[in-house]
Amino acid sequence: MARRVLHIDIEYDFLLWALVTPLRDYRLCYYLNKLTDLELYRQRDLVVAQGKSGSRGEYALYRGVNLLDRFRYYLLSNKSAVGQYRLLPEMRQADFFILLQCPADNAWTDRVYSQLRAVQHIQTLFKVNVDELAAKQNLIFDDEDILQDQDHSHSRSSL
Repeated sequence: MARRVLHIDIEYDFLLWALVTPLRDYRLCYYLNKLTDLELYRQRDLVVAQGKSGSRGEYALYRGVNLLDRFRYYLLSNKSAVGQYRLLPEMRQADFFILLQCPADNAWTDRVYSQLRAVQHIQTLFKVNVDELAAKQNLIFDDEDILQDQDHSHSRSSL
């Protein structure tokens, strides 16, 4: 019987910025919300399978939406809350990532990047070429699952 192989090319059509900071995720989010045009809200942790042993890394995740231009953006921790894993192991120097699902050349992203560079608590900020990352598949997650889980957790807590 002939064996067929399906190859799927995933398009990584988002911007990725790496941040180096000594702050914990909630403090960083506070300063980003206060000092930039970002409005980030805590989501449930992003869970990613790590290695062949079936281990899982859990990464802090914050989400925001630019309602005017309909852009989504995320703040992701590079360090797992469980175990010694990294979301992007080849980017060990980065503490967090900002993932922006928007066109690369627009005034809003330029303004936010400039605002981030001015945040005193961010030691380093740099743009990352996603195509060169080995573990870029870790940056693909279903936004709808995150939102549905958040909606269910809010409805349970209000009972």
